[in-house]
Parts: sequence; structure tokens; C-alpha cells
Amino acid sequence: MLYEEPMRLLHSLTALLLFFSISMPALAEAGVVAFALGDVSVKRGDSIEVGDLIKTGENGHVHIRFIDGALISVRPNSELIINEYSYFPEDSSKNRVRLTLKSGTVRSVTGEAGRSNKDAYRMNTPISAIGIRGTDYTVFSDDRKTRVFVQSGGIGIAPLDEECRAEDLGICLSSKLVEIFAGDSHVIELSSVKWEQSSSGAERVVRESTLALSDEFNVTTLKIDSSIELNNKTDFGEDDIGWSHWSNFQKVLGNLFKPTAPFLDSNWRIASANSLFGLFIRPSSNGVPRTGVSSYELDRYEAYLITGPRIEQAIMSQPSLTIRFGEKTFGLSTTLSAEAISERIAISGELTADGFFSALGTGFKISGSVQDGGNGAGVLIERMVSEDSRFVGASSWSKQ
Repeated sequence: MLYEEPMRLLHSLTALLLFFSISMPALAEAGVVAFALGDVSVKRGDSIEVGDLIKTGENGHVHIRFIDGALISVRPNSELIINEYSYFPEDSSKNRVRLTLKSGTVRSVTGEAGRSNKDAYRMNTPISAIGIRGTDYTVFSDDRKTRVFVQSGGIGIAPLDEECRAEDLGICLSSKLVEIFAGDSHVIELSSVKWEQSSSGAERVVRESTLALSDEFNVTTLKIDSSIELNNKTDFGEDDIGWSHWSNFQKVLGNLFKPTAPFLDSNWRIASANSLFGLFIRPSSNGVPRTGVSSYELDRYEAYLITGPRIEQAIMSQPSLTIRFGEKTFGLSTTLSAEAISERIAISGELTADGFFSALGTGFKISGSVQDGGNGAGVLIERMVSEDSRFVGASSWSKQ
């Protein structure tokens, strides 16, 4: 009898503990701190769990290795939240990765969870949503601006608004979506934040996307080749494929300069960019073909040779573009010429399911997108000729 009461109490405690162990889910481990330095909220060897907030001070650095092999470097003065992190090697449809960069800068190298199910990955900032195509990228954000630079792969970024919600995963299917691929010599910057009053209080709303170069270079002299027929189209309103120039070329290009502003409304979508051009297409309801082979002819183009501080017009000749939709590949060949310099280009690359294509290698980058269900295509070309000289071009093609 002396032991009945303690034993009943023990049984009750055991049952209570068993109840809580069943009814309360354990925190899910997402990764481990591989490196920590300076003023940081974690230390090396700490487990990183879903729901954790990683903070760094003015001199703080944290490197996290996640359960799927992903790597994230949290730079100084940053705050990163691990909202979701689930990895199922045997069933990628269950993968979930959702992170929030409240402020500061992180570099993210995608792990197997994102590579095997890109639609299940999301990095949110206070004003934008970032999805991936299998990626190594760096993002900076505060409550008014987001900048992204891609080291490899590609990303899609869109402002958080009625078309793009923070709780969703993957690339937002937004009319304001901007995509960027590795090798682009600029960052994408979302800004122009306004405050609006809603039923739930004041909310930050991004009204437009703004493109900005990540580095500056000085081009001061323009040489016009009178043998090249100038294209007088404005590139907005007269075609479904257009391009603009970066603003730091405005002074030297003069009347040839094409601003980006007219392309920033909902009637245009950015397809790609290089060190001189932004390429835009008009959205179409026609889907990208899944089978067949299409050949294209060059409709119009604009090309230059940039050598040090000088930019001169260049000629595109012997053009050929073929897209193999069933194989998801493309092939481009053309010759770029200016003065005594001539460069033959013959390059093949990959086509994504949504119609974007790119080929990146040592000294060259080809990128662009099909338009109107494959009836047209816009192509950007960048080709290094020497250490301080490169051809840069933008072009519009139609199906033969």
C-alpha cells in the first residue's frame, strides 16, 4: 500500500509524457552550422531547425550545410529564417524549402531538395519572392529593395503582391516576373516601394521592377558605320520582341539609345539581359511546343563591338537559328564583323520547358526566349574577342 500512490503517479506521468510525445511534433532538423565567426546567434556545430532565426552582427559570418547538401552563407548584418526544410530522397514531390531573408545578404547554393523539385523551393524577402532553376546566387534585401546576382543556373524574381504570395513555393507565375541567368553582368533590383492602406493595415507594395548594372564601365566614343542600315523601329508597340540599353550607355549612344522604362508595364516580360541590352517579349497564351524542329530567319538586329572606351556598330551576317523542341535544344550561327575584326559564332545550348534558352561558356553567352508559341524568338549575343574587346548584339527572329 505504501507504493500504490507513487506508482499511480508514475503511471500518470508516463501516460502524460506519452501523450505529449504523440501530440506534439518534434522540431525538424534542417542542417548544421559549419562555420561561425564574429557577432552571431549560433556557434559551429549547432543544429539548425525549422523555425530558427539566424542573426549576424556587423562582423558576423555563418555558413550552414543543410541535410540535402545545400550551402548558405549568411553575411554581416543579416537575419535569415528557416520556414520549411524537408528532404525526401525517395520522393522528391514531398520536398519543401522555404526561407525568408528579413534583411542583409546571403549566398545560397541549391541542394538536392531544390534541384530535384525546383517548384518546392522559395527564398522570400520583405518585398520579393525568388524561385530557382538549380542555382548558386547571392541576394541582398531590406524592406525597400532586393538585389540578386546569379553565379550559376538561373532564378526568377517577382514582387510580393496579389499575384505572388509569400506562403507559396517555387517561381511565381506573375506578370511582373523577371528571370536572370548566370553570366549576366548585372543584378536585378526590385524597388519603388509604396505604402498602401488595406483592411489589415499598412502594407508595402512594389509597383514596378527596376534593372541596374552590378558593375560600371566607361564607354565614351561611338563610331557609326554608314554601311549598316539603322533600324528605325521603336521596339515597343511595333513588334512582339524588343530590347533596351542600359542607362550608362545613354550619353554615348545618343539618338540610338533605347530606354528600359517603356518595357516595364504589364504588356512586356523580360527574357534576358547582357552587358548592353535588356531583351523583352510580349506574353502570349500560346504554349511552347513539345515536339518538332523549327528554323528561323533574322528579322532585325542591333550589334556593336566594344573595345575599351569605344563602341562601334557591327554587322550580323549569315544568320541561322534552329530550335529542336522535342530535344529541348537550340543551335545558333552567325558572323559578327566590325572594321578588320570578324568573329564566326556557332553555338548550341539548352531550351527550358517554358521557352527560355541559354548557352554559356568561356568567352561567350547566348540567351533569349521563344515567343508566341515558337513563332518568334529573341536572342542576345555576347562574344569576347580579346581581353578588352567584345561583340554584343540583340536580335529578333521569325519562324520560316
